[in-house]
Amino acid sequence: MRAGSAAKAGRAGRGHAGGQSHSSTGEAKGKAGGKPRTRKVELRTGSLSAGRTHLGDQSITFRGPGQHWSDALSLAAPVTLAKYSPIASSVVLDGAYLRAMIGSFAWVLPAIAFMAMTVVGFATDGLRSPFPLAMFCGILAAGVLDASIGLAATAGVFLACTVLGTAFSLSGFTMLVILGALWCGLAVMIGKVRVFLRDSPTDLASWYRRLGDLTIGSLLCGYLGFKFIGILSGPNDSFAAVHARANAIGWALVGIGAGKYLITSFACHYYPERMRICVPLEFPARPKPIDRVSLVLRGIAAFVVFVAFLGLNWMVVTLVILYLIDVILPNLVQPTDAHPSLRYFIPQNLGKIFALTIVSTLATLALKDHVSSTYNLVIDALFVVMVVAIVNNTAAAKWQPRESNRPWLLYSGGFILALLTILQLSDHLIKT
Repeated sequence: MRAGSAAKAGRAGRGHAGGQSHSSTGEAKGKAGGKPRTRKVELRTGSLSAGRTHLGDQSITFRGPGQHWSDALSLAAPVTLAKYSPIASSVVLDGAYLRAMIGSFAWVLPAIAFMAMTVVGFATDGLRSPFPLAMFCGILAAGVLDASIGLAATAGVFLACTVLGTAFSLSGFTMLVILGALWCGLAVMIGKVRVFLRDSPTDLASWYRRLGDLTIGSLLCGYLGFKFIGILSGPNDSFAAVHARANAIGWALVGIGAGKYLITSFACHYYPERMRICVPLEFPARPKPIDRVSLVLRGIAAFVVFVAFLGLNWMVVTLVILYLIDVILPNLVQPTDAHPSLRYFIPQNLGKIFALTIVSTLATLALKDHVSSTYNLVIDALFVVMVVAIVNNTAAAKWQPRESNRPWLLYSGGFILALLTILQLSDHLIKT
């Protein structure tokens, strides 16, 4: 979502937001002409009704040790981290539904993942020897269900690889980046496209929306997992067993993603009071000095990742510059309300994924007969995609969409868009 006005941390922020979405895209606005005060805060959840309790709210699991500490940390940590790292805030927020269901016991799971992956990291000589398939799949599943578990697991592997020296090689560093994207990033990426937390459906339209979350989100989870596994290698091809079962793991991720949507729906319905205690409703905008530091760090991170995957040359530097333009430029435009018909020509969310995928495919088809190598083809296609993304994101920031008075037309269009996106992502629409 785009974070809006400064939040009041703690319980005081929960009493006046019942029934309203605290993370709808673009709804929380700043002071300057309705412009969002922070553009790329990776935090999206649906609304949670106030004044409602259920049997789950009285569960015995909330009598465990440290429950008061667990509730306070679950509520305050995402708000505090949002000032410095929206992605870190999303990671912590992702497991709020588990803490709402099982209380302080949920914090044990990341600790177990960290210790287990530290042991595995040392046992495999910094992941130089074959990584256990069952362990990889277990952490992958746990990371989809709670991104903080995946983050803890990645930290454990990173510790072992740093001590043993694997992290300082190009292949080792690239391996750790992809592991982080699989074990920790999947849940955050999927939750940004189709939110995990929504209030219990009360009408046909809300049931339709939730069905869209479950269908699109779970399929996207499987697709992204399959693609990331496809580029995961490691020293001495230590992930060969994972590669060999990439397709099966991808389909398993579809089921795990669907399971998470069902579990979060169950949590929002049967633990409404607990969800309000564990999920903050508002997030603060970042101060400008922190925003500038964040921009520099993101530029450095983008540079390191691009160099790790593509090497160091002037085109890679150009891609990093384009990335920074994409981060900065939309924040500089003054937003206005879009004409009703214009909103259909500015892709958002799933529409943006579909549009950029089509652009990437068409660019590849147009360039492959004129480029000397696959490496240059990838670079050139990325250049085209990033230019299009800058134009799209700037237009989206300039012309904010109005609410549609024909929701069923929007839902029907969304269904068609989801179908086309699935076909394109699975290489059945326009093939390269």
